[in-house]
Amino acid sequence: MASKKKQKKAAAPIQNKALKNAIAALKTGADEEKFKAFLKEAMKSKLLVPVIFSSEFKPDATGRVRLDSNTRVSFVMVNTTNGKSFLPAFTDFEEAKKLKVSQEGNLQYVVRTLKEYENMLEDPRNTAEGIVINPMNENMVLPKPLVLALVKGQDIANIQVRTPEQRAQEQAQPQIQPQPQTPVPGAVPPGMQAVYSEPRIYPTALVNAVYEYCVGKEGLSRVWMRQQLAGGQVAFAFVVETDKPDPELLQGIHDAAAPLAKEVPVVVMSYSEKIEEAVVQGTVPLYDRELEF
Repeated sequence: MASKKKQKKAAAPIQNKALKNAIAALKTGADEEKFKAFLKEAMKSKLLVPVIFSSEFKPDATGRVRLDSNTRVSFVMVNTTNGKSFLPAFTDFEEAKKLKVSQEGNLQYVVRTLKEYENMLEDPRNTAEGIVINPMNENMVLPKPLVLALVKGQDIANIQVRTPEQRAQEQAQPQIQPQPQTPVPGAVPPGMQAVYSEPRIYPTALVNAVYEYCVGKEGLSRVWMRQQLAGGQVAFAFVVETDKPDPELLQGIHDAAAPLAKEVPVVVMSYSEKIEEAVVQGTVPLYDRELEF
């Protein structure tokens, strides 16, 4: 009697429920015990990591993928307001889909543990400052020294956990902020990282109101709109290029957008080359004076 071939079971989808529970607990009120519980789960978790392959490929008859020797592989990076880069990792596919990747190539998601980042983070050619878990939602940042301490076997119980105030003081960097003369609600507090992307839900009425405000305004050159995520808080961010510093124009854009933002904070910041690199990232402006009809 012929023996029946055993069918290979499909791999279970990556979920990381324990890690997501640990993150949720931190969001209700961070303390040392909750943070170490989060680190413990992060070390055990298998995370989804976005990778760009330079060519398309298909599994062979055995289900294995063999890459051509000319295929180049690059890891996706996300940028913060102060010009730093982090490697994004996701607890599940639903979170992974929230990151819109504009790089050309074949986007795939590979499964990695924190341990598997060791060689990459120690490579002097690598510019990543660490890893960020779920950057489009909880935005859990793990700096490179902390990741390396964990993967090299340092006991989580012996890791010194600093308060948010201490971390902000130690890591304070010049942040992208609105002009000092124009305090706008929703700005990123010093020491907090922020990630920028296309808005997940495009607020048409808000965009139209801002555009109408901009048309014909003397001294206003270009305006970009982005979604800002910092500390789990989503905001609409506007980058404003003017002929000369003009706090009234920044405030006017904020006031045009805020009533239609449906309680989402509105952030307005002045254009600079640094902000263009960290926030605008080559996107098309919402308003461009040169394109006025």
